[in-house]
Amino acid sequence: MEEALNPQPKPPKLSYAKATQQPAAAHFQHDPVRAAKKTFQDDAMRRIGSDSSYKGEPGIIYSPEETAVLAARLKFALVGKFSHALPNINFLRIRIVKLGLEGNVSVGRLNFKHVLIRLSNEEDFSRIWLRGEWIFDSFHMRVFKWTPDFDPQIESPIAPVWIRLPALPVHLFEKNALFTLATKIGKPLRMDEPTADLSRPDLARVCIEIDVTSPKVQAVHLQIEGKTYRQQVIYENCPPYCTLVIILVMR
Repeated sequence: MEEALNPQPKPPKLSYAKATQQPAAAHFQHDPVRAAKKTFQDDAMRRIGSDSSYKGEPGIIYSPEETAVLAARLKFALVGKFSHALPNINFLRIRIVKLGLEGNVSVGRLNFKHVLIRLSNEEDFSRIWLRGEWIFDSFHMRVFKWTPDFDPQIESPIAPVWIRLPALPVHLFEKNALFTLATKIGKPLRMDEPTADLSRPDLARVCIEIDVTSPKVQAVHLQIEGKTYRQQVIYENCPPYCTLVIILVMR
């Protein structure tokens, strides 16, 4: 008499969470976003910086090239400075998100007066930076461009400034020509609408990024068909720069 075959027991039903859960190794292997955000030491880690020492203590020296690479993801980062204490950080995040930005934004506390605002595109970056000051209820926030040498005790000298180019030849209102000219004065950020549509041909108006502690360019010489022109540069409301005393902690 043949022995009856016992049917295999059915596997227990899994909850949705269990069924969709992958082993940790597989999850890291197939998820490039998660893999890019690993928080643990990796044996294949690339060293950045060169070893040094200072007064018997260990140190690291970062080259300008390494600093530029490290700062690349903060290309559209701003620092918001409050005159007094910071508002609630969640309140501030909500208010900034409600500005109707085109891309993503991240807001985080740097210290009791400063926040780091990270934006994802140049349009949002320029919109917030060029305005210079924002008011959220009773909290006044001044905005500065983040740089790798940011020091909370010293205001950044890098600022957006509008310039006027009176009597500029009208064919130079073309965007590429105008921004090329503006590079002789600073880093061009944008032109205003009357300049873009040539509805105010007596002057061109451009916003540029400059170091307000550096000497200002007063004129640019243009040569057109063998004739040289001296193009005057007029600065609008160039912000004064105040050098603050850095408090050194003596030990």
